[in-house]
Amino acid sequence: MTYNGNFYDNIKIEVIGYNPCAEVYPSSSDGTHIGIGAVALMANAAPTGFGYKWYSTNRTTQVGTSKNFTTPRLTTTTTYYLAYVHNVSGCITEKIPIKAKILDHNFVKKFTARKAGLTESIIQNASPSDSYKETTYYDGLGRPMQNVKRQASVNGKDLITPIAYDPFGRKAKEYLPYFETTGIQDGSFRSNALATQTDRSIAIYGDVFAYSEKAFEPSPLNRLEKQTAPGEAWKMGSGHEIKFARRTNDNNPEGINDQVRLFRVNAEGLPFSEGIYSPGELWVEISDDEDDNRTLTYTDKQGKIILKKQQETADKESQGPVGWLSTYYVYDYFDKLRVVIPPQASKILSEIGWDQSVNSDLANAQYFLYRYDARKRLIKKKVPAKQASHMVYDQQDRLVGFQDGNLAAKPSMNWLFTKYDGLGRIIRTGFTTDKRNREELQAYLDTQSGNNARTTANTAHTRSESDISSVKYDGYKVYLPAKVSDCEQDSG
Repeated sequence: MTYNGNFYDNIKIEVIGYNPCAEVYPSSSDGTHIGIGAVALMANAAPTGFGYKWYSTNRTTQVGTSKNFTTPRLTTTTTYYLAYVHNVSGCITEKIPIKAKILDHNFVKKFTARKAGLTESIIQNASPSDSYKETTYYDGLGRPMQNVKRQASVNGKDLITPIAYDPFGRKAKEYLPYFETTGIQDGSFRSNALATQTDRSIAIYGDVFAYSEKAFEPSPLNRLEKQTAPGEAWKMGSGHEIKFARRTNDNNPEGINDQVRLFRVNAEGLPFSEGIYSPGELWVEISDDEDDNRTLTYTDKQGKIILKKQQETADKESQGPVGWLSTYYVYDYFDKLRVVIPPQASKILSEIGWDQSVNSDLANAQYFLYRYDARKRLIKKKVPAKQASHMVYDQQDRLVGFQDGNLAAKPSMNWLFTKYDGLGRIIRTGFTTDKRNREELQAYLDTQSGNNARTTANTAHTRSESDISSVKYDGYKVYLPAKVSDCEQDSG
Protein backbone atom coordinates (compact mmCIF):
# COMPACT_ATOMS: atom_id res chain seq x y z
CA MET A 1 0.00 0.00 0.00
CA THR A 2 1.27 3.48 -0.82
CA TYR A 3 0.58 6.90 0.50
CA ASN A 4 1.97 9.89 -1.38
CA GLY A 5 4.22 7.50 -3.17
CA ASN A 6 5.57 5.93 0.02
CA PHE A 7 5.01 2.42 1.33
CA TYR A 8 3.77 1.85 4.86
CA ASP A 9 2.43 -1.03 7.00
CA ASN A 10 -0.61 -0.88 9.29
CA ILE A 11 0.28 -3.13 12.28
CA LYS A 12 -1.94 -3.58 15.35
CA ILE A 13 0.09 -3.68 18.60
CA GLU A 14 -1.53 -4.82 21.89
CA VAL A 15 0.18 -3.60 25.04
CA ILE A 16 -0.45 -5.79 28.10
CA GLY A 17 0.18 -4.00 31.38
CA TYR A 18 1.54 -5.74 34.52
CA ASN A 19 0.19 -4.83 37.95
CA PRO A 20 2.63 -6.01 40.66
CA CYS A 21 -0.02 -5.35 43.34
CA ALA A 22 -2.68 -7.64 41.88
CA GLU A 23 -1.73 -10.75 43.84
CA VAL A 24 -0.34 -9.16 46.99
CA TYR A 25 -2.54 -8.93 50.07
CA PRO A 26 -1.63 -6.98 53.22
CA SER A 27 -2.14 -8.47 56.67
CA SER A 28 -1.89 -7.40 60.29
CA SER A 29 -3.27 -8.24 63.72
CA ASP A 30 -5.66 -5.92 65.50
CA GLY A 31 -4.10 -3.76 68.19
CA THR A 32 -5.44 -3.42 71.72
CA HIS A 33 -5.13 -1.04 74.63
CA ILE A 34 -6.66 -1.33 78.09
CA GLY A 35 -8.43 1.95 78.78
CA ILE A 36 -8.19 5.28 76.93
CA GLY A 37 -4.89 5.79 75.09
CA ALA A 38 -2.85 5.30 71.93
CA VAL A 39 -2.83 1.89 70.22
CA ALA A 40 0.25 0.43 68.56
CA LEU A 41 -0.48 -1.29 65.24
CA MET A 42 2.08 -3.38 63.36
CA ALA A 43 1.73 -4.74 59.84
CA ASN A 44 3.07 -8.14 58.89
CA ALA A 45 6.20 -8.01 56.75
CA ALA A 46 5.49 -6.85 53.20
CA PRO A 47 7.01 -8.70 50.20
CA THR A 48 10.33 -7.49 48.83
CA GLY A 49 9.91 -4.25 46.92
CA PHE A 50 6.83 -3.09 48.82
CA GLY A 51 6.27 -0.43 51.47
CA TYR A 52 3.38 0.41 53.79
CA LYS A 53 0.48 2.86 53.83
CA TRP A 54 -1.88 3.41 56.75
CA TYR A 55 -5.20 5.20 56.27
CA SER A 56 -7.73 6.69 58.66
CA THR A 57 -11.33 5.55 59.01
CA ASN A 58 -12.36 7.33 55.81
CA ARG A 59 -9.95 5.07 53.83
CA THR A 60 -8.46 8.05 51.97
CA THR A 61 -6.49 10.12 54.49
CA GLN A 62 -3.00 8.71 54.79
CA VAL A 63 -1.72 8.59 58.39
CA GLY A 64 1.43 6.45 58.22
CA THR A 65 4.05 4.99 55.87
CA SER A 66 6.02 2.54 58.01
CA LYS A 67 5.47 -0.98 59.23
CA ASN A 68 4.52 0.30 62.69
CA PHE A 69 1.82 2.88 63.27
CA THR A 70 0.75 4.37 66.60
CA THR A 71 -2.69 5.91 66.69
CA PRO A 72 -3.51 9.16 68.47
CA ARG A 73 -5.22 8.96 71.87
CA LEU A 74 -8.43 6.97 71.40
CA THR A 75 -11.47 6.68 73.63
CA THR A 76 -13.30 4.01 71.61
CA THR A 77 -12.37 1.23 69.23
CA THR A 78 -11.43 2.70 65.84
CA THR A 79 -10.88 1.04 62.46
CA TYR A 80 -7.84 1.95 60.35
CA TYR A 81 -6.86 0.58 56.94
CA LEU A 82 -3.59 -0.93 55.75
CA ALA A 83 -2.23 -1.33 52.22
CA TYR A 84 1.12 -2.28 50.70
CA VAL A 85 2.60 0.04 48.07
CA HIS A 86 4.95 -1.06 45.27
CA ASN A 87 8.13 1.00 45.48
CA VAL A 88 8.70 1.17 41.67
CA SER A 89 5.29 1.37 40.04
CA GLY A 90 3.55 3.09 42.95
CA CYS A 91 0.54 0.76 42.75
CA ILE A 92 -1.40 0.13 45.96
CA THR A 93 -2.85 -3.17 47.10
CA GLU A 94 -6.30 -3.71 48.51
CA LYS A 95 -6.92 -1.80 51.74
CA ILE A 96 -7.85 -4.04 54.66
CA PRO A 97 -9.45 -2.94 57.96
CA ILE A 98 -7.34 -3.14 61.12
CA LYS A 99 -9.00 -2.45 64.46
CA ALA A 100 -7.40 -0.36 67.19
CA LYS A 101 -9.37 -1.77 70.11
CA ILE A 102 -9.96 0.13 73.33
CA LEU A 103 -10.75 -2.48 75.95
CA ASP A 104 -11.89 -2.14 79.53
CA HIS A 105 -10.82 -5.68 80.44
CA ASN A 106 -7.46 -7.35 80.84
CA PHE A 107 -7.04 -10.51 78.82
CA VAL A 108 -4.72 -13.41 78.08
CA LYS A 109 -4.51 -14.81 74.56
CA LYS A 110 -3.48 -18.38 73.86
CA PHE A 111 -2.44 -19.55 70.40
CA THR A 112 -2.03 -23.23 69.50
CA ALA A 113 -0.59 -24.38 66.17
CA ARG A 114 -2.46 -27.14 64.37
CA LYS A 115 0.33 -28.01 61.95
CA ALA A 116 4.11 -27.99 61.92
CA GLY A 117 6.36 -25.33 60.43
CA LEU A 118 4.36 -22.22 61.39
CA THR A 119 6.09 -19.12 62.71
CA GLU A 120 4.79 -17.14 65.68
CA SER A 121 3.30 -14.39 63.52
CA ILE A 122 1.62 -16.91 61.23
CA ILE A 123 0.13 -18.79 64.18
CA GLN A 124 -1.37 -15.56 65.55
CA ASN A 125 -2.93 -14.58 62.23
CA ALA A 126 -3.57 -17.93 60.55
CA SER A 127 -6.97 -19.34 59.68
CA PRO A 128 -8.79 -21.59 62.18
CA SER A 129 -7.61 -24.63 60.22
CA ASP A 130 -4.00 -23.68 61.01
CA SER A 131 -4.20 -22.49 64.63
CA TYR A 132 -6.53 -22.28 67.62
CA LYS A 133 -7.01 -18.83 69.18
CA GLU A 134 -8.42 -18.47 72.67
CA THR A 135 -8.88 -15.32 74.77
CA THR A 136 -9.73 -15.17 78.47
CA TYR A 137 -10.95 -11.80 79.75
CA TYR A 138 -10.54 -10.73 83.40
CA ASP A 139 -12.37 -8.30 85.63
CA GLY A 140 -10.82 -5.68 87.91
CA LEU A 141 -10.24 -8.26 90.65
CA GLY A 142 -8.26 -10.53 88.35
CA ARG A 143 -11.06 -13.09 88.03
CA PRO A 144 -11.89 -14.70 84.66
CA MET A 145 -15.15 -13.25 83.37
CA GLN A 146 -15.38 -14.57 79.81
CA ASN A 147 -13.65 -17.10 77.56
CA VAL A 148 -13.81 -16.74 73.78
CA LYS A 149 -12.49 -19.31 71.33
CA ARG A 150 -12.20 -17.57 67.99
CA GLN A 151 -14.10 -19.26 65.14
CA ALA A 152 -13.94 -22.57 67.00
CA SER A 153 -17.44 -23.87 66.27
CA VAL A 154 -18.11 -26.26 63.40
CA ASN A 155 -19.69 -23.41 61.43
CA GLY A 156 -16.79 -21.02 62.00
CA LYS A 157 -18.37 -18.95 64.78
CA ASP A 158 -16.80 -17.81 68.05
CA LEU A 159 -17.49 -20.02 71.05
CA ILE A 160 -18.28 -17.75 74.01
CA THR A 161 -18.37 -18.98 77.61
CA PRO A 162 -19.64 -16.38 80.10
CA ILE A 163 -18.40 -16.57 83.70
CA ALA A 164 -20.42 -15.04 86.53
CA TYR A 165 -20.04 -14.71 90.31
CA ASP A 166 -22.52 -14.34 93.13
CA PRO A 167 -22.29 -11.43 95.64
CA PHE A 168 -19.76 -13.44 97.68
CA GLY A 169 -17.43 -13.99 94.74
CA ARG A 170 -18.37 -17.64 94.20
CA LYS A 171 -19.13 -19.28 90.86
CA ALA A 172 -22.61 -20.49 91.71
CA LYS A 173 -23.42 -21.18 88.04
CA GLU A 174 -21.12 -22.46 85.32
CA TYR A 175 -22.47 -21.82 81.84
CA LEU A 176 -22.10 -23.89 78.70
CA PRO A 177 -20.59 -22.09 75.68
CA TYR A 178 -22.71 -20.65 72.89
CA PHE A 179 -22.16 -19.21 69.42
CA GLU A 180 -23.79 -16.30 67.63
CA THR A 181 -25.47 -16.47 64.23
CA THR A 182 -24.44 -12.95 63.18
CA GLY A 183 -21.76 -10.39 63.92
CA ILE A 184 -18.00 -10.25 63.53
CA GLN A 185 -16.28 -13.40 64.74
CA ASP A 186 -12.96 -11.97 65.91
CA GLY A 187 -12.63 -13.26 69.47
CA SER A 188 -13.66 -9.93 71.01
CA PHE A 189 -15.35 -9.47 74.38
CA ARG A 190 -19.17 -9.72 74.40
CA SER A 191 -20.70 -7.28 76.85
CA ASN A 192 -24.10 -9.05 76.84
CA ALA A 193 -22.81 -12.62 76.94
CA LEU A 194 -24.98 -13.80 79.85
CA ALA A 195 -28.24 -12.61 78.28
CA THR A 196 -27.26 -13.96 74.87
CA GLN A 197 -26.30 -17.33 76.33
CA THR A 198 -29.76 -17.62 77.87
CA ASP A 199 -31.44 -16.67 74.58
CA ARG A 200 -29.32 -19.05 72.51
CA SER A 201 -29.46 -22.04 74.86
CA ILE A 202 -32.78 -23.32 73.51
CA ALA A 203 -31.62 -23.17 69.89
CA ILE A 204 -28.30 -24.84 70.66
CA TYR A 205 -29.11 -27.24 73.51
CA GLY A 206 -32.91 -27.43 73.41
CA ASP A 207 -32.93 -26.48 77.09
CA VAL A 208 -32.99 -23.20 79.02
CA PHE A 209 -30.91 -24.71 81.84
CA ALA A 210 -27.63 -24.65 79.92
CA TYR A 211 -25.58 -24.38 83.08
CA SER A 212 -24.59 -26.35 86.16
CA GLU A 213 -25.38 -24.88 89.56
CA LYS A 214 -24.05 -25.03 93.11
CA ALA A 215 -25.82 -24.27 96.38
CA PHE A 216 -23.61 -23.28 99.31
CA GLU A 217 -24.27 -23.58 103.00
CA PRO A 218 -24.93 -20.24 104.76
CA SER A 219 -21.52 -19.95 106.41
CA PRO A 220 -18.12 -18.37 105.67
CA LEU A 221 -16.76 -21.87 104.94
CA ASN A 222 -18.51 -21.85 101.53
CA ARG A 223 -19.08 -25.59 101.66
CA LEU A 224 -21.35 -27.20 99.09
CA GLU A 225 -24.81 -28.41 99.98
CA LYS A 226 -26.00 -29.30 96.47
CA GLN A 227 -24.61 -29.43 92.95
CA THR A 228 -26.42 -30.00 89.67
CA ALA A 229 -25.52 -30.92 86.10
CA PRO A 230 -26.75 -28.88 83.10
CA GLY A 231 -30.26 -29.57 81.84
CA GLU A 232 -33.83 -29.21 83.09
CA ALA A 233 -33.93 -32.85 84.21
CA TRP A 234 -31.01 -32.18 86.56
CA LYS A 235 -31.81 -28.63 87.69
CA MET A 236 -31.90 -27.48 91.30
CA GLY A 237 -35.09 -28.79 92.90
CA SER A 238 -35.49 -31.69 90.47
CA GLY A 239 -34.47 -34.28 93.06
CA HIS A 240 -31.45 -35.26 90.95
CA GLU A 241 -28.91 -33.01 92.60
CA ILE A 242 -25.68 -34.27 94.12
CA LYS A 243 -26.18 -33.57 97.82
CA PHE A 244 -23.47 -33.03 100.43
CA ALA A 245 -23.51 -33.14 104.22
CA ARG A 246 -20.98 -33.69 106.98
CA ARG A 247 -20.80 -34.78 110.59
CA THR A 248 -18.48 -36.54 113.03
CA ASN A 249 -18.47 -40.31 113.41
CA ASP A 250 -21.28 -41.75 115.54
CA ASN A 251 -23.07 -38.39 115.43
CA ASN A 252 -26.10 -39.42 113.38
CA PRO A 253 -29.86 -39.10 113.89
CA GLU A 254 -30.22 -42.80 114.69
CA GLY A 255 -27.47 -42.72 117.31
CA ILE A 256 -25.93 -45.85 115.79
CA ASN A 257 -22.18 -46.40 116.08
CA ASP A 258 -20.37 -46.14 112.73
CA GLN A 259 -18.11 -49.03 113.78
CA VAL A 260 -15.02 -47.74 111.98
CA ARG A 261 -12.09 -50.04 112.66
CA LEU A 262 -8.82 -48.58 113.98
CA PHE A 263 -5.87 -50.28 112.22
CA ARG A 264 -2.12 -50.21 112.87
CA VAL A 265 0.73 -51.80 110.90
CA ASN A 266 2.89 -54.55 112.40
CA ALA A 267 6.55 -55.29 111.68
CA GLU A 268 5.63 -57.43 108.67
CA GLY A 269 3.65 -54.58 107.14
CA LEU A 270 0.26 -56.20 107.79
CA PRO A 271 -2.70 -54.42 109.41
CA PHE A 272 -4.03 -55.36 112.83
CA SER A 273 -7.15 -53.96 114.45
CA GLU A 274 -7.06 -52.10 117.76
CA GLY A 275 -10.82 -51.84 118.04
CA ILE A 276 -12.98 -49.02 116.73
CA TYR A 277 -12.65 -45.24 116.70
CA SER A 278 -14.20 -43.36 119.58
CA PRO A 279 -17.11 -40.99 118.84
CA GLY A 280 -16.02 -37.65 117.43
CA GLU A 281 -12.56 -38.88 116.36
CA LEU A 282 -13.33 -38.84 112.63
CA TRP A 283 -14.92 -36.39 110.21
CA VAL A 284 -17.51 -37.85 107.84
CA GLU A 285 -18.21 -36.37 104.41
CA ILE A 286 -21.57 -37.54 103.06
CA SER A 287 -22.33 -37.48 99.34
CA ASP A 288 -25.57 -38.60 97.67
CA ASP A 289 -25.33 -38.87 93.88
CA GLU A 290 -28.03 -38.11 91.28
CA ASP A 291 -29.62 -41.53 91.88
CA ASP A 292 -29.56 -41.01 95.67
CA ASN A 293 -26.78 -43.54 96.26
CA ARG A 294 -24.67 -42.58 99.26
CA THR A 295 -20.90 -42.46 99.77
CA LEU A 296 -19.35 -41.90 103.21
CA THR A 297 -15.74 -40.76 103.50
CA TYR A 298 -14.14 -40.86 106.96
CA THR A 299 -11.03 -38.76 107.57
CA ASP A 300 -8.91 -38.28 110.67
CA LYS A 301 -7.77 -35.01 112.22
CA GLN A 302 -4.81 -34.84 109.83
CA GLY A 303 -7.04 -35.13 106.78
CA LYS A 304 -6.04 -38.72 105.89
CA ILE A 305 -8.81 -40.90 104.47
CA ILE A 306 -9.42 -43.79 106.89
CA LEU A 307 -12.49 -45.41 105.35
CA LYS A 308 -14.62 -44.95 102.27
CA LYS A 309 -18.03 -46.64 102.22
CA GLN A 310 -20.27 -46.87 99.15
CA GLN A 311 -23.88 -47.90 99.45
CA GLU A 312 -24.61 -51.32 97.95
CA THR A 313 -27.72 -52.96 99.41
CA ALA A 314 -28.01 -51.21 102.76
CA ASP A 315 -30.38 -48.41 103.59
CA LYS A 316 -28.38 -45.22 103.26
CA GLU A 317 -29.10 -44.24 106.87
CA SER A 318 -27.64 -47.48 108.26
CA GLN A 319 -24.18 -47.19 109.80
CA GLY A 320 -22.74 -50.70 110.19
CA PRO A 321 -20.57 -52.55 107.64
CA VAL A 322 -23.38 -54.75 106.28
CA GLY A 323 -24.64 -53.69 102.86
CA TRP A 324 -21.77 -51.28 102.24
CA LEU A 325 -18.65 -51.54 100.06
CA SER A 326 -15.96 -50.55 102.56
CA THR A 327 -12.37 -49.67 101.68
CA TYR A 328 -9.92 -49.12 104.55
CA TYR A 329 -6.69 -47.13 104.28
CA VAL A 330 -3.99 -47.96 106.84
CA TYR A 331 -1.01 -45.71 107.57
CA ASP A 332 2.22 -46.06 109.51
CA TYR A 333 3.53 -43.65 112.16
CA PHE A 334 5.08 -41.49 109.44
CA ASP A 335 1.65 -41.03 107.80
CA LYS A 336 2.64 -43.10 104.76
CA LEU A 337 -0.04 -45.29 103.19
CA ARG A 338 0.95 -48.90 103.92
CA VAL A 339 -2.16 -51.00 103.31
CA VAL A 340 -5.40 -50.70 101.36
CA ILE A 341 -8.08 -53.20 102.38
CA PRO A 342 -10.59 -53.36 99.49
CA PRO A 343 -14.33 -54.08 99.88
CA GLN A 344 -14.10 -57.84 99.35
CA ALA A 345 -11.43 -58.16 102.04
CA SER A 346 -13.50 -56.00 104.41
CA LYS A 347 -16.49 -58.26 103.83
CA ILE A 348 -14.41 -61.38 104.55
CA LEU A 349 -13.00 -59.89 107.76
CA SER A 350 -16.44 -58.86 108.99
CA GLU A 351 -17.47 -62.52 108.63
CA ILE A 352 -14.40 -64.36 109.98
CA GLY A 353 -13.31 -61.77 112.52
CA TRP A 354 -11.22 -58.61 112.33
CA ASP A 355 -8.41 -60.28 114.27
CA GLN A 356 -7.70 -62.24 111.06
CA SER A 357 -6.53 -59.08 109.27
CA VAL A 358 -2.89 -60.20 109.77
CA ASN A 359 -3.52 -63.46 107.88
CA SER A 360 -0.80 -63.66 105.21
CA ASP A 361 -2.91 -65.69 102.79
CA LEU A 362 -5.69 -63.12 102.96
CA ALA A 363 -3.15 -60.31 102.52
CA ASN A 364 -1.62 -61.96 99.45
CA ALA A 365 -5.01 -62.50 97.84
CA GLN A 366 -6.77 -59.25 98.75
CA TYR A 367 -4.58 -56.42 100.10
CA PHE A 368 -2.66 -53.64 98.43
CA LEU A 369 0.64 -53.39 100.34
CA TYR A 370 3.29 -50.65 100.21
CA ARG A 371 6.73 -50.38 101.81
CA TYR A 372 9.09 -47.39 102.02
CA ASP A 373 12.75 -46.83 102.83
CA ALA A 374 14.20 -44.40 105.37
CA ARG A 375 13.91 -41.57 102.82
CA LYS A 376 10.17 -42.27 102.42
CA ARG A 377 10.61 -43.59 98.88
CA LEU A 378 8.29 -46.36 97.72
CA ILE A 379 10.49 -49.46 97.41
CA LYS A 380 7.96 -52.30 97.34
CA LYS A 381 4.42 -52.58 96.05
CA LYS A 382 2.18 -55.62 96.30
CA VAL A 383 -1.24 -55.83 94.63
CA PRO A 384 -3.72 -58.69 95.08
CA ALA A 385 -2.78 -62.09 93.62
CA LYS A 386 0.42 -60.74 92.08
CA GLN A 387 4.10 -60.92 92.96
CA ALA A 388 5.60 -57.85 94.57
CA SER A 389 7.26 -55.08 92.53
CA HIS A 390 10.55 -53.54 93.68
CA MET A 391 12.04 -50.09 93.02
CA VAL A 392 15.55 -48.65 93.38
CA TYR A 393 16.56 -44.98 93.26
CA ASP A 394 19.61 -42.82 92.65
CA GLN A 395 20.82 -40.22 95.14
CA GLN A 396 18.52 -37.61 93.56
CA ASP A 397 15.52 -39.80 94.47
CA ARG A 398 14.82 -40.63 90.83
CA LEU A 399 13.47 -44.07 89.98
CA VAL A 400 16.25 -45.89 88.08
CA GLY A 401 15.29 -49.54 88.46
CA PHE A 402 12.02 -51.48 88.53
CA GLN A 403 11.38 -55.19 88.90
CA ASP A 404 8.10 -57.09 89.03
CA GLY A 405 7.48 -60.80 89.47
CA ASN A 406 7.81 -61.61 85.78
CA LEU A 407 11.19 -59.89 85.48
CA ALA A 408 12.49 -61.51 88.65
CA ALA A 409 11.66 -64.97 87.27
CA LYS A 410 13.49 -64.47 83.97
CA PRO A 411 17.06 -65.73 83.50
CA SER A 412 17.85 -62.47 81.70
CA MET A 413 16.43 -58.93 81.62
CA ASN A 414 15.85 -58.89 85.39
CA TRP A 415 15.41 -55.11 85.81
CA LEU A 416 13.77 -52.33 83.85
CA PHE A 417 16.19 -49.40 84.02
CA THR A 418 15.69 -45.67 83.46
CA LYS A 419 18.49 -43.17 82.77
CA TYR A 420 18.39 -39.38 83.07
CA ASP A 421 20.48 -36.50 81.81
CA GLY A 422 21.78 -33.61 83.93
CA LEU A 423 18.41 -31.83 83.73
CA GLY A 424 16.50 -34.81 85.07
CA ARG A 425 14.99 -35.77 81.71
CA ILE A 426 14.57 -39.43 80.82
CA ILE A 427 16.92 -40.28 77.95
CA ARG A 428 16.99 -44.05 77.93
CA THR A 429 14.94 -47.00 79.18
CA GLY A 430 15.46 -50.70 78.73
CA PHE A 431 16.09 -54.09 80.32
CA THR A 432 19.28 -55.27 81.95
CA THR A 433 20.54 -58.49 83.47
CA ASP A 434 21.49 -58.07 87.11
CA LYS A 435 20.96 -60.84 89.64
CA ARG A 436 21.38 -58.60 92.68
CA ASN A 437 18.30 -58.16 94.83
CA ARG A 438 16.77 -54.79 95.63
CA GLU A 439 18.72 -54.25 98.85
CA GLU A 440 22.08 -55.05 97.23
CA LEU A 441 21.43 -52.87 94.21
CA GLN A 442 20.20 -49.95 96.32
CA ALA A 443 23.25 -50.20 98.57
CA TYR A 444 25.49 -49.93 95.51
CA LEU A 445 23.57 -46.95 94.09
CA ASP A 446 23.85 -45.16 97.43
CA THR A 447 27.64 -45.09 96.97
CA GLN A 448 27.54 -43.47 93.53
CA SER A 449 28.28 -39.74 93.39
CA GLY A 450 27.43 -39.30 89.70
CA ASN A 451 23.82 -40.08 88.87
CA ASN A 452 23.39 -38.72 85.34
CA ALA A 453 23.78 -40.78 82.17
CA ARG A 454 26.72 -39.85 79.96
CA THR A 455 25.93 -38.06 76.67
CA THR A 456 27.95 -37.16 73.60
CA ALA A 457 27.40 -35.05 70.52
CA ASN A 458 29.49 -37.22 68.21
CA THR A 459 28.72 -40.89 68.73
CA ALA A 460 25.34 -42.35 67.88
CA HIS A 461 23.78 -44.71 70.35
CA THR A 462 22.59 -47.82 68.54
CA ARG A 463 19.64 -49.42 70.24
CA SER A 464 20.30 -52.94 71.44
CA GLU A 465 17.73 -55.66 71.90
CA SER A 466 17.41 -54.76 75.58
CA ASP A 467 16.60 -51.09 74.92
CA ILE A 468 13.03 -49.83 74.93
CA SER A 469 13.58 -46.14 74.18
CA SER A 470 16.34 -43.63 73.56
CA VAL A 471 15.44 -39.93 73.56
CA LYS A 472 17.41 -37.07 71.99
CA TYR A 473 17.23 -33.42 73.08
CA ASP A 474 18.71 -30.25 71.58
CA GLY A 475 22.32 -29.73 72.62
CA TYR A 476 23.50 -33.30 72.20
CA LYS A 477 22.72 -35.93 69.66
CA VAL A 478 23.29 -39.36 71.11
CA TYR A 479 23.76 -41.43 74.22
CA LEU A 480 26.58 -43.77 75.07
CA PRO A 481 25.61 -47.13 76.52
CA ALA A 482 26.71 -47.65 80.08
CA LYS A 483 29.96 -49.52 80.73
CA VAL A 484 28.59 -50.88 83.99
CA SER A 485 25.29 -52.43 84.93
CA ASP A 486 22.45 -50.53 83.30
CA CYS A 487 20.79 -49.95 86.65
CA GLU A 488 23.93 -48.08 87.68
CA GLN A 489 24.29 -44.49 86.52
CA ASP A 490 27.38 -43.28 84.68
CA SER A 491 29.32 -40.37 86.07
CA GLY A 492 28.63 -37.05 84.37
